[in-house]
Amino acid sequence: MTDARRNRAAIANKAVDIDFDVVNGEERWTSIGHTEQLRILVVVWTMREESIRPVTAFEADKRLAKEYLAKIGLYGHGEQSGKTEGSKI
Repeated sequence: MTDARRNRAAIANKAVDIDFDVVNGEERWTSIGHTEQLRILVVVWTMREESIRPVTAFEADKRLAKEYLAKIGLYGHGEQSGKTEGSKI
């Protein structure tokens, strides 16, 4: 799978926005999502014209992956977890 295809998959599968910033005048969002194989990715992306443009993507660390899976109901016996101190989700 190419990086661009992997990034689109992460954005398309129950993505959760976790941050927003402006870098050199460009609006950038940070989202976390998963691929069809449940690979948890963090994707930094921007909008250019009508297109979503990935800036970078990387695997989520274990803590962030657990928080994400709990948020979408795939971890913790299906219970939705509340936002905890230090949590981005």
